[in-house]
Amino acid sequence: MPSRVGSAPIGAARSAGVAALVALGVAALTVAGCADRTAPEDAARSTRPGAEHGLVLTRSAGDYLLVVDVLAPEPMFTAADLVAHRPADGELVVEGRVAPVDGADVRHLEVHVYDLRDGEPVRDVRPVLTLVDHTAGRSQPLDATLMHDLAIGPRDDHFGTNAPLPAGHRFTLRVELAGTTTEFTGVLP
Repeated sequence: MPSRVGSAPIGAARSAGVAALVALGVAALTVAGCADRTAPEDAARSTRPGAEHGLVLTRSAGDYLLVVDVLAPEPMFTAADLVAHRPADGELVVEGRVAPVDGADVRHLEVHVYDLRDGEPVRDVRPVLTLVDHTAGRSQPLDATLMHDLAIGPRDDHFGTNAPLPAGHRFTLRVELAGTTTEFTGVLP
């Protein structure tokens, strides 16, 4: 399986330009989405500086732009939950499993997949996610649940879950997508 780690693939200037424009647009949507989702009561629950917004990493992978966003834990709801409880914020599970938000070190991990040709969210190619916590010396597969923020809607479609990601730990997220493995490495605030 080929591996691509780093920036956009070397190629035509048009592809690089499109990738740059998509990255800027995605970053703007991501930052706007974070601001929309962080309510004062959410900030009061957090005990770690920076836990509300965490970390954003971007890479290209074949025909796709991948944006990894690590945030404070997000409640996840099914369509039936929306009808029964009418939540104001959180994530709507489009396809996959609802993950709990319990635990001091739980964060919401999002993998946004965009088509480099048109910048649209990709929903029909599901990534395989593996989280390596270098600090703790462990590796685990993660659910790639398709979901979007309740306030933002389908333009925020992404894959991910709530997972234990302790502050100060160095991690690598491996994203396998359409025959390409892309790695994102960082240290969480």
